[in-house]
Order: sequence, then C-alpha cells, then structure tokens
Amino acid sequence: MILLTILIGFSYALVMKSTHTTRGFNAIEIDLNNYDEFTLGQSTIVISLTYNPITSYPILSYCSITNLNIIKTIISSISQVKTQIESNKKQCIFDNNAILNYQSKQQIMLYDYNQEESEWIYNKFSIFGMKERKFSIYIFSSEETEYEITIANQEPLTCFSKSCNNIGFCSKSQPSFCICNENQFGTNCQISSRSYKGNGQETISLESQKETLISIPLNQSSINSLDININANQKIDCFLACQFEKDYLPFYDSQFYDLNKLDIGKITYSSEKIKECLNLFYEINKELSQQMTPKLLLLFYNKQATNVLINMSVDISNNDQGDDKIIYYILAGAFSSLILAFVLIGCALICRRRINKFEQYSTDRRNSTEKSQKEGKFHERQFSGDFIPVELYEQVIQEYPGLNVITECQICLVEFENQDLVKLTYCLHLFHQSCLDEWRKKLQICPVCRGDLTKQKYKERQKDQEIYQFGVIAGDDIQIDNKKIEEIIKREQRIKQLQFAQSTSVINTMKENSPSPSSGEPLRLKFQQKQQK
Repeated sequence: MILLTILIGFSYALVMKSTHTTRGFNAIEIDLNNYDEFTLGQSTIVISLTYNPITSYPILSYCSITNLNIIKTIISSISQVKTQIESNKKQCIFDNNAILNYQSKQQIMLYDYNQEESEWIYNKFSIFGMKERKFSIYIFSSEETEYEITIANQEPLTCFSKSCNNIGFCSKSQPSFCICNENQFGTNCQISSRSYKGNGQETISLESQKETLISIPLNQSSINSLDININANQKIDCFLACQFEKDYLPFYDSQFYDLNKLDIGKITYSSEKIKECLNLFYEINKELSQQMTPKLLLLFYNKQATNVLINMSVDISNNDQGDDKIIYYILAGAFSSLILAFVLIGCALICRRRINKFEQYSTDRRNSTEKSQKEGKFHERQFSGDFIPVELYEQVIQEYPGLNVITECQICLVEFENQDLVKLTYCLHLFHQSCLDEWRKKLQICPVCRGDLTKQKYKERQKDQEIYQFGVIAGDDIQIDNKKIEEIIKREQRIKQLQFAQSTSVINTMKENSPSPSSGEPLRLKFQQKQQK
C-alpha cells in the first residue's frame, strides 16, 4: 500500500494535482485542518481521477469506514463495486455512473453544509456530506495504471469541470453541480444518450455486445400510462426506469431494474410508476430550484453475436379523454346525494319523537362499549399491531452477521447493546425500537435509504418470511421445522419479558386481552392451514 499525505496549499484556493502509477491498493490521506482556505460549513471539496485507458481501469472511492480489509474487499473489482452500489449501505461511495460506464474521468464531491434532509437528492449527483475534516481516498487497479488525481476547493456557485464540458450548465444551488442538457448524463455530462422525439417509429442499429441508452421525456402532466413497442430481428435485453429512481443509470447486469427479454412485444410503464417518477422530479426540482424535465431511461443491450435492428415506437395514454365523464359522474353523484339527504331528513323528523328515548339509550351503551374497548385494546395494538417485529439485538446479529459493521442506531447514534429491543427493516437497516416508532409517526420510509416501510411492503414479504421462519424447503415441497417453531416461541417469550421489565402496566394489559403463546401448536396449525390452501 502506498500512503501519501497531501500537504500542499495555495494562497487563494486549495488545489492539488498529482500523477500516480498504481498496481493494487493505494490510500491517500487528506487533512483539511492544514488549509486556512478551507472554511468550515461553507466549502466543497472536489476529488477527480482522470486516466488514459491502457491496461486497467482504476477505481476511485471515499469510504466512511476505516477497516482497510473491508475497503479492499469492496473496491477490489468492478463487480464488487456494483454490489456495493446496489446494496444501499454506503460504506464506500463512488462516481457511480462514471464507473458503471467505464468513463475516463471519475469525480466525487464532498460538502460540509448542514443539509441532511436533502442529502439524498445530492447523492444522485455524486455529492456527499463530509463526515470528518481528516479522511482518506482509495484507489484500486488490478494492473499497473497511470492516472492523475486532482483535489480542489470548489468556489461557491461554480462547477469544477469548466462549464460542464460545454454540454451543460452549473446549478445555482450550494453546493453547485452540473445540470446536463437534454441527452447528456453523469457528473460532468460525459454520458450520451439518444432522445426519443415522439415522432412515431424510430429505427436503431445495435452492434454485437453493445448497449444503447435512450431517454424518453415525460413532458405531459396528463400522461396516464406508456407503452413501448419493440420489433427486433433478434431478442435483446431491455431495461426501463425513471432517471433518478436509483443513484445510477440502469446498466445491463443490474439486479434492481426490471429486465425484459423480447424481440417483438411491448413494455408497459404503469400510471403508478409514472406518478412516482413525476413526484420524484418535483421534489428534486423544488429543492434545487431547477426545471429539469422528467425522463424515462430505456437501455437496449445486445448479447447476440450479430448486430440487431430495432424498430421502436411509444404509445401514450392521456387522462384528457376521461375528464368529461369524470365531471358527469361527480355532478350526478352530488345530485343523488342531495335528494337522498332530503329524504333522510324528512324521515328523521317524522320518527324523532317516537325513537328519542331508544336512541339515547343506544348512544349511552355504545359510548360505554367503545370506551371499554379502547382502554383494553390500546396497549395490545401498540405492541402487536405493528407489522415490523421487535427483536433482540444479539439475536439479529446472529441471524445477520453482516450487520455488526454498523454498531449504532442511525437515528439516535447510540451504540447497540445485546439486550436492546430493536427493529430490522425490510431493507436490512437496524434501529432501536423506540427510535423507529417515533420516526414512523411522521414518515413511513427508512431513515437511511428511504425504502418503503408501509403495510403493503410487509404483505409482499410476508409469505417468504413465513417459509423462512416456520419451514424448510425439500425439493418442491415445504415442510414444517419444529425446531424453528420452538426457537421463535422462546424468542417471543424473551422479548415479552424485557418489555415487561420496561413497562409492567403495558404488558399486564396485553395479557388480559390476549392469550400467551405457551406452546408451538397454534403456530404449527396456522402454517399447515396456509400450506393446504
């Protein structure tokens, strides 16, 4: 490992350029405390790597962890980098689109502004919050490669890449970054695409083992759904996604974009996905004070040994045709409701004297019943109604050893202890139970990756979780594993004991309203009934 300490500064700005030749792993330490020009809370550091592609592709990264063995594993190859990018763990960060497209220039920007709420937006432009003033950057190359590293303190409201390579413009937000023109993407607008103009059918010639990126603008707010019609002489791989759905452009071996393999057929982008894409762009434009046009990105990848000729067209379904019918239904419904209201009022006036005493009696009885139910069921709902289960920290670490890298709750920043009650989200992020419960009173998204924490997401994963908890797969059949059921019962009893210690009154109320799972038979019968259905 080559360890370099950068201690070079100039009068007006922090700028350093150095040429390196590396084979393997290289760490470069940066201590911003040595620079008077770096103003805390007002500065942006740009780290840029440029290389001449000869033998190997160097990988530039900035890591929030310090364990060199883990860092070497993460950046040891392009395939490992792709896995890290898609994992949402953010242990190491990269110029995602530059690396995934093997661009000759990689750029990472670090800023120390207090903008935690909007940090996820800046991450999509390879801009990340600076955790410490003293840190390291890491470069890996499988073969001996020469490259140039530039580190500079970016001036306010300017972009480091000199007018964004003349194919974009610099944003007026702080920190500033490149906003690319219609067909360009990436941190320096270095990735090109082909724009679909909406003029009927277009023809694309795709060479063997090559890919083509096509951008489809969503510049009509009335779009209901969108169909992409494909007619090719051979089967090709097609990936379709909203531009900022992930922190990188879709690439042909991604595990997180829907893959369509077809020669003749269509790809549908539903109204729900279009709405999500438009809302995403609305949030980004609002935060950055921009007017970027929402786009869908369509990636064609040709795995065949010969060239492929593709004819494509886009059919858009608008909401305009149904507006008149919707207005008619609204007026008809309102008129019918008005007539019904008059009828009900008349009946009520006629019968009011006869049923007054009975109505009062029924009201009193109903209020008494509802009050009793609320008082008796409140604590039960508080603990058992949630669809994200409460776990013991030590038990979670045993089941998911990889989680022991993060030792503290990402909400309160307090380190976990073995007996802590925690909740593990579906995106494999771990928090104290009380911290996540308070967070979800305001937002139903993960505090780390903004993943979905709603009940719908829970239902999607419920079936697989039951198989994992209660059964084992033997061939094509699912068999009940009695040992797993016994382990689950013991864990639930242990969690209830801890909850009892924390809030005796809550647990007593729960026990009065719900039986304790003293044996594994109800769980076993419930699972068998599901399997028989």
